[in-house]
Amino acid sequence: MPVWQPDPGELLLARAPVMFATGAAPAVKGMRWFRDPERRDIQGELSGWPEGPEFTPRSKGERGARAVVTAVGRTVGVLVMAALTGGGGAGPDFGGLGRPQDPANEVDDFPVLYGAPDSVARTLPWQLDPARRPEDYRTHLVVTNRRVLITGFTKGPEVHDQVLWQADRAWLSRVEPKDFSRTKCKDFTADQCDVRVDFTDGSWCRLASNYRENICRHLTYPLELLGPEDLTPGQTRRVAEFVAERTTVSGPVVTRLPDFTYLIEVRESDRVDAFSGITFPSVVMDRNGEDPDV
Repeated sequence: MPVWQPDPGELLLARAPVMFATGAAPAVKGMRWFRDPERRDIQGELSGWPEGPEFTPRSKGERGARAVVTAVGRTVGVLVMAALTGGGGAGPDFGGLGRPQDPANEVDDFPVLYGAPDSVARTLPWQLDPARRPEDYRTHLVVTNRRVLITGFTKGPEVHDQVLWQADRAWLSRVEPKDFSRTKCKDFTADQCDVRVDFTDGSWCRLASNYRENICRHLTYPLELLGPEDLTPGQTRRVAEFVAERTTVSGPVVTRLPDFTYLIEVRESDRVDAFSGITFPSVVMDRNGEDPDV
């Protein structure tokens, strides 16, 4: 099929690349697991999934050896930078990941799919796993006012979507950014890129995206869309001005945010980029249609 499009009356709110996340803490760096509530590895139980790598968390000894190598490499890097800068400047930034929010699932273990038999998480497609899918295959998360979908396609001049999975928004109980995260792959390297999606049956998954904010914007908090009749005269004017400055392919979407500011978004093109998905130019206004006080 060509690029996926919403049904009549359905609003497309976001589209961005996603994949299963990757461990960043020393014991689990570069690894991921698929678990049931008893912490058993269930990847062999997931229907239709091809075989993938089996990981074992690193022991303290292995972590210590890696730390020594890393420390030596960092020292050399600092010396080289000092030579290049004449000894001045701060040198390269080796900023850490910060504190883990969920040590059991970020430091000691790193599940990216967690669920009992017949749970929603177990229906997720294997193509989300970068260790299983072809190198040139991509997956995107699509968010609408009705549902979330995962589409897949082979990277090329044009996107030809295959809908791999979808769920009503009502199936999602919580969507939470996870800042203790780092992903390195062919397309991007990013910190603070993970998001955990909890389902109403208690199962969950952990995804990574280089455009996490685009996904979380309409999933982290209850969605409150506003129609023209809900806007103040000042807001109506601001929306009209914002739309007039652009060539759009759909009407503006106005959302009330948790801090009681208002987000205006438009879609300027139906084109989908494998790296970034779809971008939505946006601006935030207050109740009077003005820029919010900082």
